[in-house]
Amino acid sequence: MTEEQLDRVITAGKDRASIDAYIYTIVEANTKTAEELYMRKKNDIFLTEKLDAIFRERNSAALIAEGEAKGEAKGKAEAGREIILESLREKFGKVPKNIERVVNQMNDPIALKSLAVRTGSCRTLAEFEAEL
Repeated sequence: MTEEQLDRVITAGKDRASIDAYIYTIVEANTKTAEELYMRKKNDIFLTEKLDAIFRERNSAALIAEGEAKGEAKGKAEAGREIILESLREKFGKVPKNIERVVNQMNDPIALKSLAVRTGSCRTLAEFEAEL
């Protein structure tokens, strides 16, 4: 279905509540076209509200799962940074600000885990810094 055809179907159903299921089905079958139409018709309040509702319903579970995954990764990264810095403090005392800054900018949980393991084998802060 083209954007123009989809626009006509949605606009024709503007004043009829019973057509919502029909519009929903058409939008689901023509998602890419509906998204393109939505982006072009941002100022058409009816169209925007109708498509907003459809997209929100369709994507809510995926968005929730994505948010949870991001939160989990952020938590792992935060824990990894803290483990590294605590290990360094325990082993060497004070940690230089430049090393702290680099560690605190790291967000990849896998890289942080690998670096945490290497903190145990480094004999000096200079050796650890070279690992960064």
